[in-house]
This record gives sequence, structure tokens and C-alpha cells, in this order.
Amino acid sequence: MTATRLPLRGFVTSIAVVVALLAAATPAWGAAWPGGSAVATADDLNVFGTNLSGLTYQPSGTSAPGVLWAVQNSPSMLFRLVWDGTKWTPDTANGWAAGKTLRFPPGTGAPDAEGVTLAGGDANAVYVASERDGGGASKPEVLRYDVSGAAASLDATDELDLTTDLPGLGANAGPEAVTWVPDNVLVAKGFLDETAVATYNPATYPAHGAGLFFVGIEQTGEIRAYALNLATDTFAKVATIASGFTGVMGLEYEPDTTHLWAVCDNNCNGQSKTLDIAQSGVDDGKFVVTNTFDRPAGMANLNNEGFAIAPDAECVAGAKPVFWADDGNTDGHALRAGTLNCAGGGTTPPADTTVDGGSATAKKTQKQKGKRIAIKVTAGGAEDLTAKATGKVKAGKKSYALKPLTGGVAAGSSVTLTLKPAKAKSASAIAKLLADGKAARATITVELTDAVGNAATQNLSVKLKG
Repeated sequence: MTATRLPLRGFVTSIAVVVALLAAATPAWGAAWPGGSAVATADDLNVFGTNLSGLTYQPSGTSAPGVLWAVQNSPSMLFRLVWDGTKWTPDTANGWAAGKTLRFPPGTGAPDAEGVTLAGGDANAVYVASERDGGGASKPEVLRYDVSGAAASLDATDELDLTTDLPGLGANAGPEAVTWVPDNVLVAKGFLDETAVATYNPATYPAHGAGLFFVGIEQTGEIRAYALNLATDTFAKVATIASGFTGVMGLEYEPDTTHLWAVCDNNCNGQSKTLDIAQSGVDDGKFVVTNTFDRPAGMANLNNEGFAIAPDAECVAGAKPVFWADDGNTDGHALRAGTLNCAGGGTTPPADTTVDGGSATAKKTQKQKGKRIAIKVTAGGAEDLTAKATGKVKAGKKSYALKPLTGGVAAGSSVTLTLKPAKAKSASAIAKLLADGKAARATITVELTDAVGNAATQNLSVKLKG
């Protein structure tokens, strides 16, 4: 850690040390991708062009490949993709060969389609997350489409307008991803209904189907869980979840692990996070980040905005297919495929063994008047953390202990801990030694612990000059 010299003016002494666990775009120390390092293009050249933004996978129910659903935001299109033996290509049956144009009800507008998912018990429907109407103002919605017919365009059968719960979003920074999680999993794991301040009870939300929709917000990095009432086209928010990313670009629920996957794009170096419902502690009943993974070694840092996972039924040698949609259509290809370790019958994805983040020293100081000595430590993280700061100031030949402090850090936020000498008279002694030209150095140790017990330690050192 580079030493920083700070001036002493009279009896004004100040130190500011920041431990910044990179909760922003590029969390450090991501675990290796839990699957194969190789990634290959999975579509023909220039089939989709740019703006392919969302993916979800519909299993076949056997080991055979299923259906890959994809949405494009400009033009507003839905694609039904099938495996032809070498690549994923638009289905030629029932009018899907060129994709189908998406409309708001009753057949107007152009949804800015960013995410797509299926819902259990709704066999003929596909659900789409939209940010706006064409290039217009913010219009955050989840739209239901009946995909059983052969028409060339699809009018939404249901329109769930989320504006009242998501005010103030940028026009192009709203719902970017959507996935669906079944009620039986949420109930079994004791999911917390934050609105009702009680364990989630499906009976609280009539006509919502058999699960909740989880919507990823680009602007905030939040994931919001909603019960959608298709009888009245209304919604109820059940929970708000910190993804650990500044912006969520893709979401996918993996039934084999019951994990929620959140994906970021090139702004986060293509990292992914898994989330699960905590079974104890302060986050009991809440979805929390359990792992952060780097992108596969064989994939460039692409503008991936869609992500889909095949089931364990398609495992071969302990690995199953996964897919990414590249909004930039890099090198003429919008689809890429890789592998993920299977949850059962193969290699289990590694347990959470990392504390997501890094550290940095403050570039500026904050002055403090009088004989007061204070060391400020700011801890922030991409997951829930506990930060404990301890240290001492060595001035001249003496050492002065700092009073230890501990603070909690919610994922995506920060906490500032102000360390002071453990004894009040020590501050005056340190200031006098500095004024007399004696050398002084503050050393601080910050221990960061996540919700499952992983710990990381940062040792910081700052030289003081009178």
C-alpha cells in the first residue's frame, strides 16, 4: 500500500483511509467460471443483427435440446429458436421463421423488449420485460404474449405497468431482465415477503399464478419480486433485492440449484452472480449473493444482455449448455454457447469462498480541528459484509491503540467507520509529537466477512508528517 503524507497545520491533523470494496461496475476477486472455459458462436452469421437483449430456455423434458426464446428491442421482436444439429436457428413453423413483431395491447406501439421468461402453468405464454415504447419515455412493464398461434405479429394479452413502483427511471434504464420462480421453492425456503413483513404466503396474492416474477432494473441494479394478477392486470411488490451489480442485464432462475442468476455486461467485465435465500442470520428469508463468477476464459468482454441455462437433463460429462445474447452482434454473431457444471450427477459449482471486492486508499483527506486524531474507513461491497477495523498510530517511539469499530454493509452500499485513539489523551500526545517533527504512522487492519463466513483482510498504512 502506497504511503500518503498528510500536512499538520497547527494542531489540525487528519487522516482519511478508504477501503472501497468495488461494489460498482467491476467487483474484484470473482471466482473462475464454474464450467468449461471454451465459448463458441451458436448462430449463423448476421441472423439477428444488434439489440438481441434477452434469453430464456424451455427444456424439452428429455436429454434432447429444447427451445431457446430470444427478444430483440429494436425492432421489437420475439424469436423461437431451435437446434438444427450445428446451431440455433429461428423455427420455420407457425410463422416464426423471421421472428414475430411485438405490440402493446391492442396492437399498437413497439415495446422496448429487454428480457424474456416463461411461467410454470402457463404453457402458451411468453413474458417480456419492456423499458419504454420505442424510443420514448420510461414505460416499465411486464407483458404477456400468447405464442400458440401462427400470426406474424403478437399483441400483448396482458399489460402490467410497473411505473408506480419504479418512478424516475431513465428512458433507457428500466426493466432489463425478467425471470420466474415457482411458489413451492419460495415457500420451502421461507422467502420473506418484505411488504407484508412476514414469510411469503401465496394465498395473499389472488390470481397471481404459481410463482413470482423477478425483474432486474438497469438503473439501480435492484431485482424486484412481483406478484402479477392477470385477472386485473395489476401487481404487488413482494421484495427488493440487491444484486451486487450497478446494473442488471440478465436474470435466469436455475431449477436444478434453485439459484437465481444475475448477469452484467461488459461494464462489469461480464461477471455473473448467484443468489439464494438465506436460511439464517440477519438476511434470513432474503435473496443474497452467494457467489460472483468471472466470465469464461474463452469469451471476450462482450455486451452480453441475455443469459439462459439448460437443465441437468442435458448434462454430458458433468456439464450442460448455457447461452449468452450479445447486444452488439460482435463479429456478426449475437448468440454464444458454453457450459456450466451440473448441479447433480456432475461437478457441483464451487461453494462461495470469496469476499467480493478490493481496496483503495483515499485520494483526499478530511480536516479535523483541534487535537483530534481520526481515521475514517469506508467499507462497501458487492455482497452483504461485516467490516471490522482495528489499528494503531506509532508516533516517535510510542504506539497508541485505536478503538476498534465494527459495522454492517448491505450489498451495493457502504458504511464509514471513524477510528479514534482508545484513550482521549492519546490524540493530544500524537499531535504534539507531530508538531515537534517526530515521525508518525497509522496502520489499520480491516477484516471483511461475508454472510457465509468468508473473510478477507486489508492492511493499510499511512505516514503522517508534521
